[in-house]
Amino acid sequence: MRKRACLTPLLVVLAMLAALLQSRAQQPFVGSQDGFSAVFPKPPKAESSKDDKAVYHYFRLLDDHVLYQVAHSEALEPLEASRELKDAVDGVVRSMKGRLLHSENVQFDAGAGRRLPGVTFSVENDKVLMTGKFIVDGKQFYGITLAAARGSERRVAADRFIQSLKLMPPSRQ
Repeated sequence: MRKRACLTPLLVVLAMLAALLQSRAQQPFVGSQDGFSAVFPKPPKAESSKDDKAVYHYFRLLDDHVLYQVAHSEALEPLEASRELKDAVDGVVRSMKGRLLHSENVQFDAGAGRRLPGVTFSVENDKVLMTGKFIVDGKQFYGITLAAARGSERRVAADRFIQSLKLMPPSRQ
């Protein structure tokens, strides 16, 4: 009995330490020049590219067989939101050679009373389940996705990651 009483405080301290380490591991990543923040489990790798339509920035992390990604693009011309959102979801379905499980048009709360058109979606194929959200803001296009092997229970991680996307007010230059 006395041994158990001594172990209990130690277990409580270990549990608190594990929770602290977990919360520290999931610090927000801020793409300040890209106008967003998102909570990745670890720092993502950044890639950029450009074509005759836009500049693209990708922030990716493959961690424990899960792909976390935030993408931001700035088009040269204003985007037609409903078409861009539909095309983006259709592009995911096509590239995954999968089937659309869910797609819902939403209004994304960008803060300061700004509501932006967006879409949430889930797509699957034989091997992967991807869930995400796309948002359009004028010339800006934002996407946040999480892809995990089918059968792995990642619903909580996916929801937490997708909901972590925050857009920052445009900077005054």
